Amino acid sequence: NKELRYHVAAYASTKIAQQLKTAKRPAAFEEQHRAELTAYRAAAAYFKANDITKLPSPKKLEVEYAQLASEKAKFYEQYKEIKEELLKLKTAKQNVASFFREKEQTQQER
Repeated sequence: NKELRYHVAAYASTKIAQQLKTAKRPAAFEEQHRAELTAYRAAAAYFKANDITKLPSPKKLEVEYAQLASEKAKFYEQYKEIKEELLKLKTAKQNVASFFREKEQTQQER
């Protein structure tokens, strides 16, 4: 989503590609605006590679990004809780194993 947002912004904000078509000296114009044209062409290639024919609106992308960010935060909270529980279970497992090792050693000493 972040990459798509970047390419939409790069593609939509470049009027340079249109100006290149009407430039009197296209080679000099292209040299002068190389960075903008490179971003424009990269965005166009990205859209073509991903079969995007109609540009999504930036507002729609922002809403989707906010939704995905909130979902990520929710899942991360669940992940932290589960990870903490796993740590407690591992500690309990080690304690049980240690207890039985000590019990075995005391029985062998007798």
